[in-house]
Amino acid sequence: MARYQYSKLKMPVVIVAGDHDRVVETQSQSELLHSEIRQSSFHSLRGHGHMIHQTATDEVMGAVREAANGLTVITAE
Repeated sequence: MARYQYSKLKMPVVIVAGDHDRVVETQSQSELLHSEIRQSSFHSLRGHGHMIHQTATDEVMGAVREAANGLTVITAE
């Protein structure tokens, strides 16, 4: 199962989730994924739902730049 392969990822991973998402549960899914991928960073965007790429474009693009630059700083937001 793919879930058990996450810890083997070697590339930078940035997880971005909206705290008002009604499709993905931020705590039980996004934060869990973050805990399973050591070199990941996690950004929970307040006031945003599932379509954060449309409602928080600047923040999502910042996360893309973070991954592209290989940053592995884990931030608590």
